[in-house]
Amino acid sequence: MRVLVVLLIAALTVAVPAHAQTAPPLPAPAPLRGVSRVFVQEAGTADPIPGQLARIDASTLTLLVDGQPHEIPFDRILRIDVPGDSVKNGAIIGAVVGVVLVALAGGFSHDGPETVPLVFWTTTYSALAGAGVDALHVGRSSIYKRPEGMGAGADDQPRLRVAFKLRF
Repeated sequence: MRVLVVLLIAALTVAVPAHAQTAPPLPAPAPLRGVSRVFVQEAGTADPIPGQLARIDASTLTLLVDGQPHEIPFDRILRIDVPGDSVKNGAIIGAVVGVVLVALAGGFSHDGPETVPLVFWTTTYSALAGAGVDALHVGRSSIYKRPEGMGAGADDQPRLRVAFKLRF
């Protein structure tokens, strides 16, 4: 039994260094913390490139697109968006719609004490409904937009650009 254990240990010590000499391929860089998904609009492309931020250095941004690194020079980046936006604008629109509905229904024509609660509760419920509808639509918030004066080349002149996009 001792001979079998000694032979097994000897076989493992010989096999492990042979395996350690072959270098595995370098893995793709890990995504940055706190940023799950971004959409990068590159100059000359119609649709933004979806991916995960992997690395940002002085001149390039590295995205993980389907697990593969994709480097984009900063002078080609027009904007970077992240999913999600505030529901504040939906709440404001809902509140305005509630006030308009009260006005159209004649709620402001009364001079009694019931006008204030009617306007308050209608506005509150309408703002909540507007925020709920806005929360159902996941938009994008821009975290970087290239300043107007920075161009991709030295001959950056205003040009006519026509784009057509059809989505279903």
